[in-house]
Amino acid sequence: MEIKLNPIGFVRSPFKKMEDIQEKRRSILSDYDDTIGEIEILEEFEEGLKDIEGFSYLIIIFFFHSIKERKKIVIPPHDGNERGVFSTRSPLRPNPLGLTVVELLERNGRFLKVKGIDMIDETPVLDIKPYTLRDSKLNFKMGWIEEKLSAEERFSVHQQSPLLSDAAKLWLAHDGLWFLNVEKRFGIDSAIEIDREAWKDFTSIEARRIMERLSLPQKGGLPTLKTALKFRLYAYLNKQEIIEESEKSIIFKMNSCRVQEAR
Repeated sequence: MEIKLNPIGFVRSPFKKMEDIQEKRRSILSDYDDTIGEIEILEEFEEGLKDIEGFSYLIIIFFFHSIKERKKIVIPPHDGNERGVFSTRSPLRPNPLGLTVVELLERNGRFLKVKGIDMIDETPVLDIKPYTLRDSKLNFKMGWIEEKLSAEERFSVHQQSPLLSDAAKLWLAHDGLWFLNVEKRFGIDSAIEIDREAWKDFTSIEARRIMERLSLPQKGGLPTLKTALKFRLYAYLNKQEIIEESEKSIIFKMNSCRVQEAR
């Protein structure tokens, strides 16, 4: 089978060769968030950029045009051990395709100003896709890479789940249908995981903060908060059951999660 791909555009980057990128990479998880570049789309594909301005981040699929070498076993930078190429982000691949996520700063006709670029100048771009919720995973393993993380990087990685839990609480405060939306977008397993993380440490202090965020009466107590969060609807949509309810707490059958009194 023969596959032929043609570029839809080219990268305009401050990096002129691969060594320039490697020099900026200080650790195994280093990114290039402060590097600004441009993606020039060919005129024949400009129409395909319609509505792209509405997205904050873009997934760029590109071709490592300057890489001629192909390997099955590579030694990643900042590692020193031999790894299978498919367990790395090495450009020395059987099919030299690259993938990166950049922040879209501005569109000017067929030119996209982006931030976080990690491609060299004149890199052929094969495709552009919008970055959406589907591209974000909550729990993941990083194999051998985890062993190479610095203390700061390890802290950052392990803090992601709690931060997402906090975000989940805020989303739930605004919309009792949130879980159902996540269920549709991510799948039931991810939705349950988010739910478990979001509710397991829900305290009266957090409840009070949510009430303040929603401008609810400070003395409304749990009934007011329950109304704001639409607990009954939330439970019904996911076939959950409130097995005990009082002015002090609500206990769901799911995971026996308790929402404490909001004062």
